[in-house]
Amino acid sequence: MLKKNTAPWLFIALFFSSVINAQDTEPVIALLKRLDSVRNSSSISRHFAEIYFQTTVNAVHFFSAADIKVQHLMERMETGFAGYFFRSANAYADNQVVPGEWKAYYKDKNAPSLQYILFGINAHINGDIWQALTNEFSQKELDELKTPYFLYYKQLLKEYRRVYESALASNGR
Repeated sequence: MLKKNTAPWLFIALFFSSVINAQDTEPVIALLKRLDSVRNSSSISRHFAEIYFQTTVNAVHFFSAADIKVQHLMERMETGFAGYFFRSANAYADNQVVPGEWKAYYKDKNAPSLQYILFGINAHINGDIWQALTNEFSQKELDELKTPYFLYYKQLLKEYRRVYESALASNGR
């Protein structure tokens, strides 16, 4: 449903090295490689991994101009937050119990891509983000993240708009 960005990893590594500190690119590249692996797999996790990959690329680019401390906090948030998706995707792949917030996503093995994307967004935003934030950050760090995070939210709405427009183009209903 969504067109994949198949840029070579060398290009992505060079791009991120130019926009964030060189020492900080490793976790970002590792996260993107993992998401890329899932989005290019045959697993039903690929549907959400596609939008998650694009959103992560956009987030890293958006925060590349931010203060270094904000960049570090956002990197911790991105990697910690992604762990919840990977935990669910791995549980499904290994025929283990999938966390409750992801059960609807993995319930139907033949659902339309849009359904997986919407269920994935719901599970990740409503079921995972609070855990990532409360387990990863102090109250002081959350206060520091608040303003830049809400500035990024406007960018995130653009990504959701792209999903909507793609769905509308493929099925006017």
